[in-house]
Amino acid sequence: MRPHPHSQRTALRLALGALLASALLTGCRAQRSLKIRTNPPGAEIVLDQEILGPSPVTVEFYHYGARRITASMPNFRTHTEQVEIVPPWYARFPIDILSEVFFPIGWRDRHVVDIELAAGFDEIQAPDIRSVLERAEVMRRAGPDGVGELPEVRTTSVGAETESEGSIEP
Repeated sequence: MRPHPHSQRTALRLALGALLASALLTGCRAQRSLKIRTNPPGAEIVLDQEILGPSPVTVEFYHYGARRITASMPNFRTHTEQVEIVPPWYARFPIDILSEVFFPIGWRDRHVVDIELAAGFDEIQAPDIRSVLERAEVMRRAGPDGVGELPEVRTTSVGAETESEGSIEP
């Protein structure tokens, strides 16, 4: 007995559909990476509050936008900056649907951030305890209308020499 011609076409369509679906589902996605380098190398890198390790460091990312990078190293000032990672033309809506879903070519999108660290020590600002207590008293005495104007908090610089001696000036 011969198979019906409609069932052969249906089987062929199903096979082609399955082949197309598997090609789309297993296609290459874009490879996005962010490389962070410092001068001098070896600084501890923190990206969006996640410790990555010593520089240079490369990390994959999935979303574009603003990222906060902090680099710190002994005997150098800590450097923090917000970096905007801008998508290339093929990763912008609606082109990204075509380039990643329908025609997954496997783009490589590499971004590099160079950070120059300055020699020296970070100056630490410690709040003056008297001004903190004054603010606390104003807030404690606030009525149901809330706090009016708060006194400013005065700060004192705590240098590297003061920290090593173990004393902090009030």
